[in-house]
Formats: sequence, structure tokens, C-alpha cells
Amino acid sequence: MEPPPGGPPGEDAPTGAYRLQLRAPGFGFAEAAALAPYLRDLGVSHVYLSPVLQAAPGSTHGYDVADHGRISAELGGEDAFAAMVRRFRAEGLRVLLDIVPNHMAFHGTAVASVLADGPASPYAHWFDVDWEAGGGRLVPPGEGEPNYRRFFDISGLIGLRQEDPDVFDATHALIVRLYREGLVDGLRVDHPDGLADPRAYLRRLRGALGPAGPGTAPEGDPGPA
Repeated sequence: MEPPPGGPPGEDAPTGAYRLQLRAPGFGFAEAAALAPYLRDLGVSHVYLSPVLQAAPGSTHGYDVADHGRISAELGGEDAFAAMVRRFRAEGLRVLLDIVPNHMAFHGTAVASVLADGPASPYAHWFDVDWEAGGGRLVPPGEGEPNYRRFFDISGLIGLRQEDPDVFDATHALIVRLYREGLVDGLRVDHPDGLADPRAYLRRLRGALGPAGPGTAPEGDPGPA
């Protein structure tokens, strides 16, 4: 994947952010890129994108991530994402990205493994599961009382244990790479309040991203204790 020419633009004071809700079909990375001149003319400094990781089949919003290791194929894939960022850069725009650490969709390799192998799965520690209540298994949505931490009462979104370093590393590796490659300038963290220790999570995220520059700290970063 080719990085944007010249890297991120200068760290001038932000003038405003314009949020783009990506959706497939109809408004993926190519369609968002086409708005770059319009956004430049509005005078905003940042484009704030909804989540871009691979979401559950048929997702209309992206907040139900199914695979943390891939950029959404439905939105255009990683090459199209990089091309969109280059288009934004050419118009002097920076990129903010929404990420979802608190939960994921009931889809993908991790959940499938736990459904198949229960507490013996190598992914069992990713989730808060009451194994006794479920008779030693993860109870899928629609098959009984959920025995796992959810996002509010949405059974299709299972909570992630970001306090576990292995879970954090596995679910953030791609986001960290995009940031370090200069394809993302800042992050908005969705619902850190649902995590076991939001402050510790934000500090770990700050550390994973590397030295902070003006305007690059994750939203909600509490700073020094």
C-alpha cells in the first residue's frame, strides 16, 4: 500500500471536522474521496470517518466489527482507503478515524472459535463469559439467555476484554499501523466508558501509537493522573 505523498500535512490549528458515515453499497472510500474539494472549500481541516474495519455481513454503519485485521472489503479495501487518504491530503485535509474497542460483532474467527471450543478456545480470554450459566458454552443470540457481556442489551455485540494486553494488541495492530504510516492523524474512541478501565485503555492506546504530536491524542485521553 502506497502512503500519502509527503506524509501528514502540517499540524496547524484545527478549523473544524466534517463527519462522513461510510456505507456499502453506495458510499465507500471512492465516494468519500470525491468529496475532498467540497470539504476543502467548506474550510474544515479534518475528515472524521466512521469505522473502516471489516464489519458484520450487511452492516450499515461499521460499529459491528467482525475482523480487526482487515479494512472493509465492501467499502473498497485497503488500497482504496489509501487512495482516499491521498486525495484528502492533496486538498490539505487530515483524517480522524472512529474505532470500536468495547465490543465486536458475533461474527469472525474469534467468536466462531469460542462457539466451537468454549473455554478451551485460544480466544476464550477475549470475552467475559459466564461459562457456568451457559453449561460450558457461549450461548449465541436467539438460543437462550446471553451469558456474556454485551453492548447494553444488544446480543449481537459481544464485549471485548481490552484490559488483556493480548486482546488489545490483536484488535489494534491494524489501527496502529495505519497511524504510524501516516494514513490516520487521530482517533475517536467509541464508548470507552464500557471498558473495565477506560483510563488505562487510553494510556495503552497512546503508548501504542507512539509520541504524540499536536492534535493527535485520542479523544478522551485523560492525560497524567
